[in-house]
Amino acid sequence: MCDCVSKLFLFLLNFVIFALGVAVVALAGVILAKGNEFQQLFVEGEVSVPVVILIAGICVLLIGFFGCCGALKESPCLLQTYAVIVVVLLLMEIVGAIMLLVNFGAVKDGVKKEMTKAVDNYSGTGNDTDKAIDGFQKEFKCCGVSNYTDWTHTVFSQKEDVPDSCCRQVATDCGKGVLLLSPKEIEEKIHEDGCFENFIEGIASINTGLGIAAIILAIVQIVCISCACTMAKKAKRGELV
Repeated sequence: MCDCVSKLFLFLLNFVIFALGVAVVALAGVILAKGNEFQQLFVEGEVSVPVVILIAGICVLLIGFFGCCGALKESPCLLQTYAVIVVVLLLMEIVGAIMLLVNFGAVKDGVKKEMTKAVDNYSGTGNDTDKAIDGFQKEFKCCGVSNYTDWTHTVFSQKEDVPDSCCRQVATDCGKGVLLLSPKEIEEKIHEDGCFENFIEGIASINTGLGIAAIILAIVQIVCISCACTMAKKAKRGELV
C-alpha cells in the first residue's frame, strides 16, 4: 500500500509539474514571438527575460517528464535521473536566492540605470524604447524614473512635455506643455510618482508570498527526492508492487 501511495503521489505531483513546464515554454514562445514590451528597460547584453523563462520552463518540463515516467515505469534509471535533476535544481535555487539577497542593491542599481538610459533615449517616434517606456508608465501608473521632473532633462521634452503615457487619462498629445503647468494642474493631469519606486514597491509587495512559495517548493522537492530515491532502490531489488 505504501509503495502504491508513493507512486501515485510522485506521478500526480510530477504530472502537474510537467503541465506547468509546458505552459511556461508556450508562454515564453509567445513572448519571444511578439517581443517583450518592457525588455528594453531590464536587458543588458544579449540575455533576455524571455530566454531565461524558456530555459526555466524546459527544466521544469524535464523534471516532470522524468518524474512521471519514472513513477509509471518504476525505472531505477529514470527515477535516479529525476532525483539528480531535482537536487541540482534545488541547489541552484538556494545559490540563486543567496546571490539575489547579497546583490539586491546592485540589481536595483542596474534596473535604475537601464530605466534612466531608456528615458534619456526616448524619442517620441514609437520605437522599441518608446514602446517599453510607454507600456511601463501605463502599467505602473508612473512618470519618469524618480518622478515626472526627469523629463525636464531629456531631449524629447524640451522642458515642456512628458509622454502621453504619463497622463491619468491617456489621449493623443495629453502630455504636451504639462511641465509648464502649475503644480496643482500637473497633479490633476499626470501621474507624478516615478516608475522605479513603483516597480520596487510592486516587487516588495509579493516578496512574502514568494518566500512562502519558495519554502513550500523546497519542501516538496526534498520529499520528491526522498521518494524517488527510495523507489529507485526498491525497483532495483524488485521490491515494488
